Amino acid sequence: MFVNKEGLAQQLYLEGCKLLAKRLEEVPPSSDFLQHLLDLGEAFWQFAQDYTSYYKLMFGGAFAEFKPDAESMQGTKTAIHRLLILISTAQKQGQISGQKETETLVSTIWASLRGVIHLHMGGFLGDVKAAHNVYKQTMNLMSQSLFAVFKPDRGADRG
Repeated sequence: MFVNKEGLAQQLYLEGCKLLAKRLEEVPPSSDFLQHLLDLGEAFWQFAQDYTSYYKLMFGGAFAEFKPDAESMQGTKTAIHRLLILISTAQKQGQISGQKETETLVSTIWASLRGVIHLHMGGFLGDVKAAHNVYKQTMNLMSQSLFAVFKPDRGADRG
């Protein structure tokens, strides 16, 4: 069915992108950009917990020799489209402080969240509860730095 192991890995990668996109699409839109960002972040955490094997393939190097091709990378961009829309809309409405490029902000958020999850999966952050607390704190710190008006009671102790 697949030409080689990389072909199988690519199909699994694309399936993971579909699952991630679905998970993020399930987050209800909100006019409260800060809360929406926290909710999308939480959905990403839950995806990593529920689909650990896909997550490791997509972001953790489960197949060391597999490098996503252009189609696979487009799948990732499609999966995080909701985050891109949120940040872009918040910027246009003056809710995001500073004048950073949208793609740079999205990449920064994405890299930070992936970093915490990767550390957790590597056993560096203790049990799942401790790691989730670090993850939520990371989300809160990013939110504080992004939004001109921060509401500190959001998300810090959820979960």
